Amino acid sequence: MAGQDTTDTALRGFALGVLHYPDVQKAAQRQLDSVCGARPPTFEDRENLPYILALAKESIRWKPGVPMGVMHTASEEFEHRGYVIPEGTTFIDNIWFVRIGRDISVYHNPGAFDPTRFLDASGKLSSENTRSDLLGFGRGRRACPGREFALNTLFIGIATMLWAFRFQWPVDENGDYVVCGVNEIEDHVHVATPRPFGVALEPRHQHLREQLLESMNESAARLYLIA
Repeated sequence: MAGQDTTDTALRGFALGVLHYPDVQKAAQRQLDSVCGARPPTFEDRENLPYILALAKESIRWKPGVPMGVMHTASEEFEHRGYVIPEGTTFIDNIWFVRIGRDISVYHNPGAFDPTRFLDASGKLSSENTRSDLLGFGRGRRACPGREFALNTLFIGIATMLWAFRFQWPVDENGDYVVCGVNEIEDHVHVATPRPFGVALEPRHQHLREQLLESMNESAARLYLIA
């Protein structure tokens, strides 16, 4: 239950990203088509879909669900870079801020939605260790224990949605696109999420309903086995 809000936020960030950056959507769908063809993606495709995994990581970095992180407390007094930190000091991780999730020394053009920042020159997931490409889940011994479950959820959700649909902005009665800005965020105290927005979904395959129902049942069973 604890991961429902944050997973929903990550998926909203993903949808907002691919709507504002259609080239990202096209790149992901090219890889999905080359690996999966006319069948829905499965967990067995994970190693062959590095762009989708990178897209999931970028969704977490770009719009972290818990932008101020989870607070930590110093269990004893210590010194750090010349500063004496008293016992009991509360630490707040500003994951959103420029020195963490938007550090230009780590992330080129950090405001852009760009999954390739997590890929190497050959298109595979980079083995280079950034400060942490999963800081949205917290850090240290208090990092979210469900992060692997969450990543599996995001992977199969993003892969299936992009395999199944083209994401487009909806249009109003005048034929104008109804767009949500990248910084239109709702504050839910601890969780911050893009505000609700519409998405027009165009099917990419025939017999999609039957394929998706079968795929969802299989993925749900596998997801709990992996977790």
